[in-house]
Amino acid sequence: MKSTFFLSLFILLNSFCFAQTAVVGEQKIINNYTFPDEWRGRIILSLSASNGDLWFASTQGVYRYDGKLFYNYTSMGGLNTTTVNCIMEDKNKNIWFGTKGGACKYDGKKFTTVLLPNADGSTFNSIFSFLALQGNNSSKAIVQPTSVMNIMEDASGVFWFGADLNGIYRYDGKALTNFLGDVCKPVADNIQNGIHNIFQDKKGNLWFSKGGCGACHFLFRLNAQNTTHPCINNTCKHDMKNAQQLTIHQQEIDKLFIRTKTTNDHGTVDLMPFLSDTKGNVWFGSYENGVYQFDGKHLVNFSTKDGLNTSNITTILEDKKGNIWFGTGEKNSDGWKGNGVFCYDGNTLKHFTIANGLPENDIISISEAKDGKIWFCSQIAGISCFDGKSINSFNEKNIMHNKYVSSFVKDRNDNFWFSTEAMGLTRFDGKSFVSFTEKEKK
Repeated sequence: MKSTFFLSLFILLNSFCFAQTAVVGEQKIINNYTFPDEWRGRIILSLSASNGDLWFASTQGVYRYDGKLFYNYTSMGGLNTTTVNCIMEDKNKNIWFGTKGGACKYDGKKFTTVLLPNADGSTFNSIFSFLALQGNNSSKAIVQPTSVMNIMEDASGVFWFGADLNGIYRYDGKALTNFLGDVCKPVADNIQNGIHNIFQDKKGNLWFSKGGCGACHFLFRLNAQNTTHPCINNTCKHDMKNAQQLTIHQQEIDKLFIRTKTTNDHGTVDLMPFLSDTKGNVWFGSYENGVYQFDGKHLVNFSTKDGLNTSNITTILEDKKGNIWFGTGEKNSDGWKGNGVFCYDGNTLKHFTIANGLPENDIISISEAKDGKIWFCSQIAGISCFDGKSINSFNEKNIMHNKYVSSFVKDRNDNFWFSTEAMGLTRFDGKSFVSFTEKEKK
């Protein structure tokens, strides 16, 4: 019995070493309409892959849907942890997961784990920390491993990890390089003080938003021409063991990461969704200060127009006509409700609310279908469609009504998939709803 335990421990430890791989083990195959009850309300993220597969992340690991069956992947099958913060697909069609245990890549056959340093800079102890946390989350003696909150692949194929500790990590497939760690240190017991959003605009500039505590909300930009700077791509000649050289190196980096100032830069702006439009403008939303537009030189705030100053911007979309859509959501801390959706045509800002046909003013996602119709997903009251003239709402009483939506994604056939707090995973084909928590009907 003991030998079996230590053999299992040895295998698990090896699977969590930096950039080590783990072959996918047995997968749980779930029938098309048999979604276990324990999954209800636990799907928090979703992704529509280029091959048509849908990926869903939950507290029970991740699930892949190939159009017929669901496949479950957990730590027993190679995933480094069942706690997943983000999902993305890279240019080589690999699926990446930002997790509580670092970054994990799935290439269709195996998982590869990239383990980030702990808050104290250790790496080897991270393995033991992770195992201890898996078994006992209440342990305070173990150093908390670094969680990856966001993953982005830039135009050159380099990966950027936004962490809850120590800022940004650049990963070129071989080495990790850390930036902005000095401004992303935990404050007191708050460990959610890192980079929560990473974005590359159409000009190649990289954007990093930081938030999580009090006066610690910053937006940084790394201009495209500086992404290959020697101090960024780890080819500089600075001697990091020499204090003077290390200071010069850090000063050079500080100049490269430009902090963008907003109209409310004293700490209440928490930057969220990004969009780079066809004209080259960068749009980003905030938690309580509306929308910002950056044209490369000037930063314009839309907060005073038609109520955007009291809006939590949840999503931004550019449609085929070039209109920019903004969805607003609930701001829990102050009890503010969502303020519907806004459409900006370059000159005027139109406002749509319940009075115009929305089922609710809390919008979690906006999507454009192949026929040009704009679809809105409410956080609590179903979905609706704008055909250019009016808004029609769709709400299945027992599936969507007053059930909080935590995840929303559109597949290649324009079907909408969303997870609700009480009813699990639901699919909407534009006409009817199908709940995947129901047992298969024979």
